[in-house]
Amino acid sequence: PSLNNNSLNKNYINISDILDRKISKLENDIKNTDDDEYSEDIEFISYKDIGIIIHNMLEYFDFDKYKKENDKYLEKIKSYIIKSNNHYNKEQLIESLNTAFKKLFENKHIQNILLGEEEIVSREHTFQHYDDKKMITGKIDIITKNKNNEYFILDYKTSEQSEYNINKYQYQLNNYKYMFQKVFNNIDKDKTKTDIIFLK
Repeated sequence: PSLNNNSLNKNYINISDILDRKISKLENDIKNTDDDEYSEDIEFISYKDIGIIIHNMLEYFDFDKYKKENDKYLEKIKSYIIKSNNHYNKEQLIESLNTAFKKLFENKHIQNILLGEEEIVSREHTFQHYDDKKMITGKIDIITKNKNNEYFILDYKTSEQSEYNINKYQYQLNNYKYMFQKVFNNIDKDKTKTDIIFLK
C-alpha cells in the first residue's frame, strides 16, 4: 500500500518519491525526444488500450506540479504519451487525452484536491481479503480524505457517465469499500464513501 497517512498504516510506502522520479524521467524523456520520431504506420487505439494508457498516465500524475505549472505540465505529459505511443493514431490519442483531462478536472473530488479540501492518502492501493470462500483482491486508484474525516474510494473509468455504467461498476466499488473497512476498522463506516471518475 502506498499511504502517506500514518494514522492508517505505520508500515506505509510513501508514493511521492516514486512519483517525483517518474515525472522527472518523463520530463527528461521529453527533452531528449526528437519531434520527427512520430511513426507513419498508425493504428486505431482499442477501448482497452486507451484505458491502459490513461490509467498509467494518472497513476503518476503529480497534482502539486499541476497546480504550479497548469497547462505547461499537461502539455509535457501529453507530448510524452503521444511520442511513446507513436504507433497509434495521433489525432485519436490527442482527442482521448484531452477528453480525459477535461473530465478529470470537472470532477468534484479532483477540484477539491486542487483546492486543498481533500488530501490524497493513497494511490494504486492494493487489497487482499479472504472471506472464507474466496480471495478478494483489488487495486483502488485513489483514496482521499476531506476536512470532515470522510474517506472517498475513487475509481477512474475510461467510459461515459451513465446510470447504466454507475450501476455496472458499483459492485466493484462496494468490494473496495468492504475491504477498506476490513483493513482499517478504526474508521467510521458512515464516513467511507465511493465514487467514480468518468473520463470519457
